[in-house]
Amino acid sequence: MTYPSVAPAGGAYPINAAWGATATFANTDQNNTNSTANYAWGGVDSVPTVARMATTGAETYSITSGSVTLISGTTVDGVTAAVNDVVLIKDCPGSPGAGSVGSSQPGNGLYYVTGLSGGTQVARAATMSSASSQANPAGRVVFVRPGGTVNANTIWQVIAPFGVAGFIWGTTAMQWRPWALANTSNPQAGINNVNFALQSLTVAAATPVYMTNSGLALPKAGTAPIGATGLIANKTALTWRIGMSKSAAGTTAFNIILYIGTNGTTADTATLTQSIGTQTAAADNLFLDVTLVPTTVGTLNTANGTYYWSMIPRNTAGAGVGFGCPASAGFLSGTVSSVLLNASGLIFGIGFSSTLGTPVITVPQVQAYAYNMV
Repeated sequence: MTYPSVAPAGGAYPINAAWGATATFANTDQNNTNSTANYAWGGVDSVPTVARMATTGAETYSITSGSVTLISGTTVDGVTAAVNDVVLIKDCPGSPGAGSVGSSQPGNGLYYVTGLSGGTQVARAATMSSASSQANPAGRVVFVRPGGTVNANTIWQVIAPFGVAGFIWGTTAMQWRPWALANTSNPQAGINNVNFALQSLTVAAATPVYMTNSGLALPKAGTAPIGATGLIANKTALTWRIGMSKSAAGTTAFNIILYIGTNGTTADTATLTQSIGTQTAAADNLFLDVTLVPTTVGTLNTANGTYYWSMIPRNTAGAGVGFGCPASAGFLSGTVSSVLLNASGLIFGIGFSSTLGTPVITVPQVQAYAYNMV
């Protein structure tokens, strides 16, 4: 199949001339293969498209009839805009004003820069607008070229709409998620997330403590049954393996806390506080395995999700000494409901507390993983 290498009248998708005439990126070749046959004004609808920059959610937007017309400032993600630059807008609000990270709004989509008066003026690109040969953008993919601070070398995919139902540009909501990220300054996307730490965290206070490097910052995805965190009900598993030691102090319940929020600190919601035993005034070492499996992801931005959890605490002194883990505490499990599991930017982390005593707790190791995500 051959495609035209020039834009038809009324269907232009301009490319910044500054991009062209190089061995690696010709201005007739939006797919970076240096072959005009691979850049098609109609055929490009079915293949990945390249944008020079993508929004971050920190921008302010002017919106008319469901489409963005102006982005505040003349830089997007640290890239100075030029006329005909292609911009992926994925964080616009529902009405003129400040953006929202990972938003699901009709104004999102692929745009190009038309001017730089009063900000970055934009219009929808023909390949992702009512002029496109594909009326529904579900599944469309855009690659963001190097140069941005947050979004450089990233790939984004439309995950709302998800199906083939009727879609109206500027009316129907659109949402994007990172499909693959090579940008190490923004390492969210992927099937497995890992925080692997060798640390020493020493605390002597009878207050909750958030374990350093226990937080799993999860990627953004779509709506239920796949949540904005990338969680998949009854398939995703978050696991922690933690090594701890305590001093010869503390005689009350020792609690493990499961936090969910956007801070990665004790400011997040303590969705579960579970005692693993009653401490004794004896030094001890503890290995703890924690697992969380979402059973219902829930509605977007609503605290109606449910997760199953399990804990296996093992103190080296045996049952009932130091950390006070009795033999019956060898396996703990349960279900927590009415939890926010479907929102952008959620962080899942582990904390601990000693109800009254003040033992010195050292955490030399935290391994945190997330499996089976989108």
